[in-house]
Amino acid sequence: MSWAHTWTGLLFGWVLYFMFLTGSAGYYDTEIDAWMEPERAPGVEYTDPLPLLDMAAQYVADNFSNVSSYSVFLPSTEFFMKKFR
Repeated sequence: MSWAHTWTGLLFGWVLYFMFLTGSAGYYDTEIDAWMEPERAPGVEYTDPLPLLDMAAQYVADNFSNVSSYSVFLPSTEFFMKKFR
C-alpha cells in the first residue's frame, strides 16, 4: 500500500507545482507583456505638445512679465522611462 501513498503524493505534488507556477505567471502578466514588447514604452501616453507649450507660455507671460527671454523644456520619453521603471 506504500506505492499508493507514493504515487498520490507525487501526483498532488506535481499538481501543486503547476498551480503555483501558472499562478505566478498570471500575477506577473503585465510585466511579462512588457518584457515581450521591449520597443514600447510602458505607461507613457503620448500627447500633443502644442497645448502644453501654450500653457507654459501663458504661465510665463502672467508671472514673469519682466523677463526678456525664457526656455521651456517638455519631458521626453527618456524622462518617463527613468522615472517610472
